[in-house]
Amino acid sequence: MPGKDYRNGRYANARDALVVHVPAATLDESPVFQTIEAELKASALREAIAWDIGRRRRGVLHATIAGPFDPAAGDACARAAQAWLGDGTPSVRLGGPFIGDRNHGRIYLRVYPEFRNGTDAYADLQRTVGARISGFYAVGLWHLKRDLDPPAAAELGAWLDRHWAAESAVLPQARLAMLRTTDDLAIHSPAWRWLDEGSVA
Repeated sequence: MPGKDYRNGRYANARDALVVHVPAATLDESPVFQTIEAELKASALREAIAWDIGRRRRGVLHATIAGPFDPAAGDACARAAQAWLGDGTPSVRLGGPFIGDRNHGRIYLRVYPEFRNGTDAYADLQRTVGARISGFYAVGLWHLKRDLDPPAAAELGAWLDRHWAAESAVLPQARLAMLRTTDDLAIHSPAWRWLDEGSVA
């Protein structure tokens, strides 16, 4: 079962996930995102951010739609997702930064897929591949390397409040992939299978 081999952020066996890729270049080209990040770098929070992890993750930024799966289940998910793509690749809007109620060590951008047939496209995709309908998608961008003292925590709250409603970027055709990795951050030997590049069977 995926997760039973987990220790200190690593998995003994590779796991697959259905993800939407978020190109770092899109964020580089977004004036809104650049303003948001520039404020973070100029704030008291800058010393608490693991900027080196962010640099290492530039090529693997993603939001998880379904998974993790073992390889056999991942193959079945890939086939179902590829068939679903016959209706076209959804567009995606990236929102402002936030911190969730589970992983307080990571700051995310919210991901908003286009609506189709009265529901968000990725909820329909989750239904198609037999995954739990989450109604929520996010890409982790900034990683905290230590707890915040009260002034830094207050500054973080103010920064989040200023930008939570922002539109950081738009992906007119957000590519879907199966991402295979052995760690939480997808830094170690990530392997992509792009669902818009022919058969994945």
